[in-house]
Amino acid sequence: MRDLSPGQRLRRFLVRKTFSGPYRIQFYEALRFLLENNQPLKVALEQMRDAWTDFGRRWHPFAELIDDCTEALRENTRENSLEQTLARWVPQAEAAVISAGIRSGAIVTSLQFAVTLTMAKKQIQGAVWQMSIYPLGLLIMMGGTMWVLNNNLIPVLSKISEPQTWQG
Repeated sequence: MRDLSPGQRLRRFLVRKTFSGPYRIQFYEALRFLLENNQPLKVALEQMRDAWTDFGRRWHPFAELIDDCTEALRENTRENSLEQTLARWVPQAEAAVISAGIRSGAIVTSLQFAVTLTMAKKQIQGAVWQMSIYPLGLLIMMGGTMWVLNNNLIPVLSKISEPQTWQG
């Protein structure tokens, strides 16, 4: 593992925690494109880092992930393998798919499947939010109706007739 200052560790932690679906898709697509064009994995990662950091002249969040991946490829130990590194950066399902692709030699296909998985997760979350809005709206309307009945209708009806004479 690289020696990082506390500021660099904080920045790296924040980058990892904000590495959301759209960023992962962009990363997977760029890596898949280079691998489809017969670039070795390490060379593809280095080219991506150079492109995003303008050859090291500026910082880019993806450079943190690429540095970790490159270090994992260089060390390739049980504790610091590419699969372990990806598991620290991406959700488990995506890391498992990419890991299976690395082991089977079909990393390009696994990256495409990881993109599909990421988009499907987004669609599922959207559907869950849409479906949870209806019951929430219904509860709000029911609460509003009860409030209107208790604060506006019942007092007016109480003035018209005695509540003891009401039936039903």
